[in-house]
Amino acid sequence: MEPEASLFTSRELRRAGEEHPERRLGASGDLERLRRGVYADAGTWRTASFDAQYRMRIRAAAARLQGTVVFSHESALRLLDLPPSGRGRPSCM
Repeated sequence: MEPEASLFTSRELRRAGEEHPERRLGASGDLERLRRGVYADAGTWRTASFDAQYRMRIRAAAARLQGTVVFSHESALRLLDLPPSGRGRPSCM
């Protein structure tokens, strides 16, 4: 399974019967909060490579944004599965 396939929104979790998804966070929880209202399977997150985690964070940001979303620079490179620019690890998207 692709790590990118394991993102969940609060809305999706509530529809599935999870009243308080935030209670499933933390060291012993099975969810990792990537962004407000967007979670990843904690096991998938912990075992994913840096690139996979970065792509998951980009997708989490896109899930929370409204309107047309355009990513550029490092984020666009990662989404296109191209090599990073070589300027080090990005600190934000």
